[in-house]
Amino acid sequence: MAGDSRLDIQKMAANLAHLYRGEMARADAWRARLDTTTNWALTTTAAVVTLGLGSPEITHTVFLVGMYLVINFLVIEARRYRVWDAYMTRIRLLEIGLYVPLLRNEPFELAQMRELATLLEGPRVLISFWAALGQRVKRAYAAYLGVLLVAWLVKLSVGYRRAEGASGFIAMMHVGLIPGWVVLVLVLAVYVVLGFEMVSKLLAGPPATELIAKPARRRPLSEVFARPAPPSSPSGREPANP
Repeated sequence: MAGDSRLDIQKMAANLAHLYRGEMARADAWRARLDTTTNWALTTTAAVVTLGLGSPEITHTVFLVGMYLVINFLVIEARRYRVWDAYMTRIRLLEIGLYVPLLRNEPFELAQMRELATLLEGPRVLISFWAALGQRVKRAYAAYLGVLLVAWLVKLSVGYRRAEGASGFIAMMHVGLIPGWVVLVLVLAVYVVLGFEMVSKLLAGPPATELIAKPARRRPLSEVFARPAPPSSPSGREPANP
């Protein structure tokens, strides 16, 4: 009986190792999909800014089109992030419930293993669309959309005359038959919603599925201009000259 139980434990450990590798492969595949949309958003932002500010004949509408495209990439990426988060949650449960106690020679965390079994029995996404959207805005898209907004305002200011006042500046935002104030309200509404989601995620802290950034050590001013001496060897002896 003892030999059978030992064999069962070995089989379980091998199966869990295969499960861990499989979950990591799935998470890596969805991580690559996230990187694809992020790269497309970066390429679109660079192309729109270069084209819009480099050609006087191009109107400010190109920046609105760029915002629309980047927001579409953001929506796609938020949906992909939800799936990636589901796989990463299962990986973290397996790491916390099995591998961490194993390395510490402690009893297994049964709560995490039961939760993992529940997720394996009924796979589902664990975060809302808006939560995923806020995470991606915080990580990358705030910079892209911020650059497009600044470039759009710079493009509008090129043909602006101070004598026209604020109403004249807003009127320049028109797109075809759409008045400028309508365009301004739509742009502000989108940025306010995305900004609110980003701030809420900043206040909430990093999710459990992402790495926690190590706080940077405050360097003394003397180390900025003078290189500190290398630490001595553990044996207390000076290292030999090469």
